Formats: sequence, structure tokens, C-alpha cells
Amino acid sequence: MRDRNRSFSEPNEKGEDTLRDRAGKLFRAIVIAACAALTLFSMTWLLIRGEPYWIRCLIGLFVILFPLISEYLFSFRMKPAVFAVIQFYVLSFVLGKCFHVYEMLPWWDIVMHFWGGVSLSVVGVFFFQYLAKDHRTDAGGSFPRAVAAALSAVCFALAVGACWEMLEFAADRLFGWDMQTDTVIYRIDSLLIGERPWNAGTIEDVQETIVNGEKLPVSGYVDIGLYDTIEDLFSLAAGAVPVAVICLISKGKNVLFNFFSRRRKREDAPKASGGVGPEKSIEKNGNGVYN
Repeated sequence: MRDRNRSFSEPNEKGEDTLRDRAGKLFRAIVIAACAALTLFSMTWLLIRGEPYWIRCLIGLFVILFPLISEYLFSFRMKPAVFAVIQFYVLSFVLGKCFHVYEMLPWWDIVMHFWGGVSLSVVGVFFFQYLAKDHRTDAGGSFPRAVAAALSAVCFALAVGACWEMLEFAADRLFGWDMQTDTVIYRIDSLLIGERPWNAGTIEDVQETIVNGEKLPVSGYVDIGLYDTIEDLFSLAAGAVPVAVICLISKGKNVLFNFFSRRRKREDAPKASGGVGPEKSIEKNGNGVYN
């Protein structure tokens, strides 16, 4: 039986799952089934109504399985509460657009992207720690490592956010879905309306917009998604920065990321006779290089 290095329970001496471990598996199965059922129901409902946001549900079905795939590939196990929070976030992010929660609650988009920045930055720190262990670097406690972990947190969150915004832009241009929400603005600054090519012209207090002789039903000018994209990235960054600060304060050690920690497998632990397991021991010579 493969050792999953559980952070919330350990197998017994025979390698069998404990009662608490079996309860955790049942809880995770119920959460996955509930999220998948709601997503499938929502996708079917949107297809019947002819609304384009069913594609979000389709993507959500794959994202729901991402934590399980990550656990298998990297041999770790999330705590049940953390697993449930991640699934709730994915479900809220997917279904929020499907049922027009973003339009009813203007702050919903900011909250979702802020929490997404927190979650993605934690994943970025985990990947850094995982790769650092594979390359046998210092186990933590150094300022350079803390800076590297903090940069990994922010950069990973912003990279995933940028990829998502490019996906939204592609969907808008190819299918006309308007995933990048438009914003009504009342001032325009552009080189295209300047008196000289190198001077930006300004139009203030815009009250109406007329396109091909037709007045748009808004009091102002319609910005096609730029403000929404930048606000989303700022929200992601705002969620990632606190995680980066924690990395700097803790000097790169695990503080909030114990649910991502990888414990040594039993067959790799030092033997009672004083020997070592299958992996070679790591020692630092006088030049600070790991052997």
C-alpha cells in the first residue's frame, strides 16, 4: 500500500487506514460528489437556457479534481477542512458567473480574486518548497530562501491569473461571451484624440456614447474589459502579498503550509542500528556544498 504521508492521521503498524482516516476519505468523497453534482446540474441548466457560461462549468469539473491529482502526483494529503474550502472556492468561482452573482453582488468578483490570490500563492510556495527539497537545498531559515519563497508566491498567483485573463479575452473575441466585464467610465485619455501624435487628448465628464448613430443605454463611455482585467490582477496581488510577507517573517519555513508538508516515508527513516534508509544522507562539507 502506497504511503500517502497523511498530515491528519497515520496508518497503523500493518499499514491499514485508521477510523479517522476512513472518515476523512468519506468526507472528501461526499464533498467531491456534491460539487460535481451541482456543477453538472448548472451546466445542464445553462445549456437548456442557451447561455454561454456552461463552459465555466466544464472547466470547473476538471478543476474540482485538481486537488486529488496534485495529492497523488506529489504524495501529500490535505486536511479535510482545507480540502473543503478549496472545493467551495472553485464552486463559488464557477457558479457565481452562471447564476449572475457577479451582477447582483458587485464585490463578489473582488472577494473571489482576492481569495484566489491567497490560494494560488500558497500553491506557489508549496511548489518552491517541493523543488527545493528535490534539489537538496537548505531546509529553511535563511533570508535568501525566504525571498525566493515570497517571490514564488506572488509570481505564481499572478501567472495563473494572467493565463485566466487571456482565456477570458480569447472567449470574448472568438465567441462574444463578454467574460471580461465592461465598465462605464466618464473620462477618456488617448493619443488617438490628441492634437498632436505625441500628446494624449482628454475628454472629461462623458455623459453619453453614440455608435453608428445609435445612443447606448448608459450614461458614460463603455470600457471593453480593461478595467475589469486590471482590477482582477490587483485583487490577486492583494491576496498573494500577505502570504509573501508571512514567508519573509518566517524565513521561508512552513508556518501556514503544514497541510502541504511532506513527511519522510518510513522506509526512508534511519534504521535503529544507526544506518540510513534507501536514500543517501545529506551532509554539508566545509565549503557549504551538500554531498
